[in-house]
Amino acid sequence: MRHYQTVIILKPDLDEGHVDQAVEKLTELLEKCGGKDTRLEKWGKKRLAYKIKKNKFGYYLNWFHTCDPIRVAEFEKELQLYDLVIKYMVIRLEEKDLERVLKSIEESAAAEEASGESAAEGDKTAEKTEPEKKEESEKTEEETKASA
Repeated sequence: MRHYQTVIILKPDLDEGHVDQAVEKLTELLEKCGGKDTRLEKWGKKRLAYKIKKNKFGYYLNWFHTCDPIRVAEFEKELQLYDLVIKYMVIRLEEKDLERVLKSIEESAAAEEASGESAAEGDKTAEKTEPEKKEESEKTEEETKASA
């Protein structure tokens, strides 16, 4: 079994429930071809660089999985025939590449959580009332006069 990364673009007119159903169907197709799901990222709806099958937008999925190398062509054929998929790309990953990619994903998720917490702290300072802001500015003016 080798590791693969598959980027799939689904039709843009799907809502979240239909996307989940499509993911379940894609998982079934992968398991039918002897593969196993490792990690799935939903990137959401994005504008395409060019029109694909008359679509300007698409719903992106980034999928890490394992599959038998002999049956990858079968999996690609199933993706081709699935009507909700407008474009796909399957890339074989080496073990070190997979570890590097998954590590960078985890680091970016941790950074987002940390920035979310710092943004929440920034919101607290933004919520200060006018009298509090005035008091702070008066204090800083007094400190600058005292230091001069």
